Amino acid sequence: MATTKPITTHEGIYINPSAALYTHETSTAREAEITDPTKIKAYHESLPNFNTTSLHNLPSLASPLGLQGLLIKSESSRLGLPAFKILGASWGVYRALCRELDVVPDPDVTALEVLRERLGQQASEGWTYVLFAATDGNHGRAVARMAKILLPDQEERGMIYVPEGMYETTKKLIEGEGAEVVTVNGDYDKAVERCWEASEGFTKSGKGVGVMVQDNAFGEYKTVPGWVVDGYSTLLSEVDEHFAALQQEFKKPITHIVTPIGVGSLGKAVVKWAKTAAREHKVRVIACEPETAACLNVSLKAGENTTIETIDTIMSGMCCGTVSPTSWEALRDGVDASVTVGDWECHQTVLELLEKYEIEAGPCGAGCLAGLRKVLDSEQARSALGLGEDSVVVVLSTEGRREYPVPQKK
Repeated sequence: MATTKPITTHEGIYINPSAALYTHETSTAREAEITDPTKIKAYHESLPNFNTTSLHNLPSLASPLGLQGLLIKSESSRLGLPAFKILGASWGVYRALCRELDVVPDPDVTALEVLRERLGQQASEGWTYVLFAATDGNHGRAVARMAKILLPDQEERGMIYVPEGMYETTKKLIEGEGAEVVTVNGDYDKAVERCWEASEGFTKSGKGVGVMVQDNAFGEYKTVPGWVVDGYSTLLSEVDEHFAALQQEFKKPITHIVTPIGVGSLGKAVVKWAKTAAREHKVRVIACEPETAACLNVSLKAGENTTIETIDTIMSGMCCGTVSPTSWEALRDGVDASVTVGDWECHQTVLELLEKYEIEAGPCGAGCLAGLRKVLDSEQARSALGLGEDSVVVVLSTEGRREYPVPQKK
């Protein structure tokens, strides 16, 4: 009889056989929310410069890896930004402001206009709304972009808190959206803590209303991160739509998906998509993290959500020390495998994707392909996950090409 207990391969890959039996169910409280992906996608389509992103079919890469199909979902350009984060941030901002302004959410083509009008009315009455976020990169820039869209005439509109190790080029990109960047003496978790204090302090000061839009939960702050997760459903809806157009080329539906993990919000969205009761063929989920910031991998092996100390990595958007509490249970039960990758192998994959396949992936995207290779190189992991010549694997490449310090080979 096959074991359902988690195992760890000698390569350090965590495998949870029982995840294949897991079905994600939305709680009763969440069922009352606007979580229909078609409605959320309609909202995204109302945003300026909306675009779908490509699902690249790479048979020349699938064949040597022993797979039937390998497809890369490239988020190198999404709504004018070089990453997927705007999908979650834009929906999170919309829902958070609707709550603050007592506006009934109605995600259609007029959603932004209604919100702008209400914000304008509040401004005329002396009420200033400022968006707050903490970030290790793309989430903060996405929140800053939404502040720019919704509060174009407001001088102080976005406050973005960042860890001390953030690249200066990344800070400048956030500032370019019109937000103020505050560097915190500490890591990402410390930046989140400081951001919350500043947001609450701004509201209490009487200067206006601070609205924090964060993609990870802490304490009683749980609702907004759930909205951010919901926003990522558009990316996964597109995977289904684009694969349907390609399905004649494959004998099977999608069998596996590889997702990056930072705080786990995208990972939870992937588990919801892959393990929903509405899906005829469940998809196995492989989670990928940097070796120096593997909070999920450590937590899965420990059997409980565990905070770790992180070390800087070129996969900066994944350099997080704690899994979001609201994502933990779905990841614990729904992730089939967890793998970690180093900076050098990630860097080599960035170059490979660009030179061989003309895919402009950043480290957070290329890391997932590097992680898949590590899994495929392990006979134990390959067998346990049912990876073989009948497998169709989707790899999420969540950011476009960017500058980063070239790591040394170890």
